[in-house]
Amino acid sequence: MIFFVNIGCFESSYFSWKQKNLPKSFFFESSLARNVPKESRYYHINKADSKVIFIKKKNIVFVIGADKSVQFQLIEAILDYISDEFIEIYGESFLNSYDAIYDDFFKGFNSVVEKAIKIVPSKNGKFIDAFCKYCKKTLKIYVKNSLIENSTKKLVPLVFNHQDHALLLYIDTNFVVRSAEIIAISG
Repeated sequence: MIFFVNIGCFESSYFSWKQKNLPKSFFFESSLARNVPKESRYYHINKADSKVIFIKKKNIVFVIGADKSVQFQLIEAILDYISDEFIEIYGESFLNSYDAIYDDFFKGFNSVVEKAIKIVPSKNGKFIDAFCKYCKKTLKIYVKNSLIENSTKKLVPLVFNHQDHALLLYIDTNFVVRSAEIIAISG
């Protein structure tokens, strides 16, 4: 389940959306993301009860939070769709000159977020099967189309953190896992 989406820059929020019936405010998570140092790089935060991902594009910070069960690649795919649509609809030049916060101005963007949550999982990526030798189980792992399409390699590496270990997958251009290795985690 996607919990929230926040879009803004510096101290300002242009747009906020959260799942209905969630009592929690996500102000802290959104504020934390405002100091993103680099453009076009995803940042991941693993919290006890959720995952938060953020990215800066065109000086705008896009933040999304989800349940721990939602895979990072799927959350990134949803955020890619949302950020691309937001910039296309509202325009980079307008957003960079936007000073006043007018809450209702971006209200129409709610439908774009809800559409993204519904269509992106099947449209912008695929669930692939990968066998974990450690668990002796076949796992369903989401892979964004853009990860494969934008790669310069024939076999695209992807690390999937799973329970207390991680799998290093090598995925071909047809979304087939060609190799899966258990790897150590450090941090």
